[in-house]
Amino acid sequence: MGTPMGDSALRTTAWCTGTALLGYLWAKHLFTRDRTR
Repeated sequence: MGTPMGDSALRTTAWCTGTALLGYLWAKHLFTRDRTR
């Protein structure tokens, strides 16, 4: 505690955004795939 934050807030925001985007794209792919098998 008491240490400077630095770029950790930016890193955290980028990490969360990237993870959410990958999850969204994966779910979209699974939902729209062809189910003929």
